[in-house]
Amino acid sequence: MPQTETEILIAAIWEKILQLEKVGINDNFFDLGGHSLLMVQIHHKLEKIFSQLSMVEMFKYPTIHSLAKRLTQNLNEKSVSVPSYEQSHNRHVRRTSMNQQRQLRSQNRLLSK
Repeated sequence: MPQTETEILIAAIWEKILQLEKVGINDNFFDLGGHSLLMVQIHHKLEKIFSQLSMVEMFKYPTIHSLAKRLTQNLNEKSVSVPSYEQSHNRHVRRTSMNQQRQLRSQNRLLSK
């Protein structure tokens, strides 16, 4: 089972994308039914939190444990803390909401002209 914040975050994303109830930290992404298109979706979610994550690393570290270890290593080098899944999700929701509000204001301005 995931132990660290990073492992818990990655596991939550994998479970959602792979539509699984539980994943172990040593389960291989591809053995769980993952494929390159799903990997892109996971990369997109993780990249919002860990901006230095490359697709190559996603393939190089196919378990939650190995990927979390690599990401934690990157964070320690940059002295950045790991946000919780809820924090990163809330940030995404706020960003989306702000973008929607901006679009509505823009549309209203166009309509009022």
